[in-house]
Amino acid sequence: MKKRFFILLTTFILLFVTGSRQEVLSYDRHRKDSVDLRLEQLKQLCDVQNMKDNSGEALKTAERIEQIAAHTGNQDYLLYAYVMIGQNSLFLNDTTTSSEYLNKALELAVQQNNVWGITTSCSNLGILAINKENDFQKGIDYFLYGIKTAEQFHDMKQYAFLACNLAIVYHLRRDTTGLRYAETAYDYGIAHNDDYMTFSGAFTSAYMLFLCGKYQKALARIKTAEHYLEDYAYHRVSVYSTHANILSALNLDSKAEQYYLKALRYVDRTEVTSATSFYLSYGKFLSKTGNYEKAVRFLKKGVELSLHSKNSVYRYNLYNSLSEAYKHLGRPDEALRYYEAFHHEADSLFSIERERAIEEMRIKYEAERSERMIQQQKTQLLLQQRRLQLALFISILLILSLIAVYLSYRHKNRMYLLIVKQYQEAIQREKRLREHLSSDKYSSSMTEEKEKQLFTALENLMMEQHLYRRQGLNKKQLADALNTNSAYLSQAVNANTGQSLINYINNYRIDEAISLLSDMKHNTPIKAIAQDVGFTSLSVFYRTFNDKMGMSPAKYREKVIELAKMND
Repeated sequence: MKKRFFILLTTFILLFVTGSRQEVLSYDRHRKDSVDLRLEQLKQLCDVQNMKDNSGEALKTAERIEQIAAHTGNQDYLLYAYVMIGQNSLFLNDTTTSSEYLNKALELAVQQNNVWGITTSCSNLGILAINKENDFQKGIDYFLYGIKTAEQFHDMKQYAFLACNLAIVYHLRRDTTGLRYAETAYDYGIAHNDDYMTFSGAFTSAYMLFLCGKYQKALARIKTAEHYLEDYAYHRVSVYSTHANILSALNLDSKAEQYYLKALRYVDRTEVTSATSFYLSYGKFLSKTGNYEKAVRFLKKGVELSLHSKNSVYRYNLYNSLSEAYKHLGRPDEALRYYEAFHHEADSLFSIERERAIEEMRIKYEAERSERMIQQQKTQLLLQQRRLQLALFISILLILSLIAVYLSYRHKNRMYLLIVKQYQEAIQREKRLREHLSSDKYSSSMTEEKEKQLFTALENLMMEQHLYRRQGLNKKQLADALNTNSAYLSQAVNANTGQSLINYINNYRIDEAISLLSDMKHNTPIKAIAQDVGFTSLSVFYRTFNDKMGMSPAKYREKVIELAKMND
């Protein structure tokens, strides 16, 4: 009896515990489903707020998503929150928060192998690097990394979006090569009935077509972009301003004025780069139409906004336009002040290394594009031709390549020897020329004659005192040594050589390096030669030498020795 009672009691307890556990599991599943539903609702709300360009509200929603996702461990929504916080902080000019969250997003996206997370993070980080840090190479690297990821995952929408960003970089550099990337985005939008990519591609294409001088085509594209402004109102200032620029170029000034005034209504509600671009465009338009006083007011607004936000993308152009406006107003002191500010800003923005980085970007991207096209062609051949035909084709291609490489090597070797011989003769001519160079003085008046005198004095400093050997030599130090100012000095160098001052100094450095490398008795290591002639960076020395000679310093020394043996 007791045994039967014990069995019944045990069975009852087990049933009770099992039932309770099932209730708990059911409750947990219900709670998880409820949280996931809440996260999805917040995500949809954030997307709508982004579409309406309400960055402040979108940021708050994204922060709420981050709190819930972090608490529940939902990595997908956490990645979304990181991207949205970073993106909207960028729109609100909070670069510190933007950089922190976009880098966190990129790291998490790479861990998850999430193509949307990687490409969107790279896109925003690239914009941040260019607009806020003024680092074009860093921004370009982000764009290219995003493009490579989009290709790996065959995500052509993200590819097209990043191509738009690359086109904008080219536009900032006044390089018409960017048109092909803008057209890629536009074609994708049309082909896939994607409103956003059609809008972005049309707007960016209008930018580039305007830069190319194709005003009628640019006008047609900007009108296409305007059809979508109701959905993408945040871009009103950029679109209206670009439309006005095109009309102004077509000499339709009254219509252009109407579009500038349209853009002016929304300028306080757009991001900094678009606002400064508008102030620059409108200021130049007002100067063109003779309204210089009003032009100065708007150009100064652009400068103030640029300085306040630490966004220097258009600052040097604003300074230059202010200098021109003040010159027409008959205020030379103000014109000179802004002209010097323009030169200072331009020197820092367009340094040799920066320009080289942009060129490297073009080469790198074009090389990757060529490789992709070649790969596609090979794939088509594999599908269309038999294995034997393909093998024969590759064999012929290989033989031709080897012949081309061999012929190229022989031609390049002869060219190297000829260059070395010519430069050795040039060194002797230069020595004779130095002996006859006069040391005339000059005054501060920059007439054509005084310009030549200033340049002659500079030549004496270079040839007699070898001032170019001083590491870190800059424009101000040279100007002080000649008792003049940097603007006059740059003017004299450009007028007499057609070069910038930096290129002029580096030419002297490279010429002396050539002289040292041409001396068979001079066995100084190349690194020491680079330092002796004034270079602070061995890599800069190698690139500069190669640009001028078409070969590396080591290759030049090798050819000097080879030529000497041939003469013996």
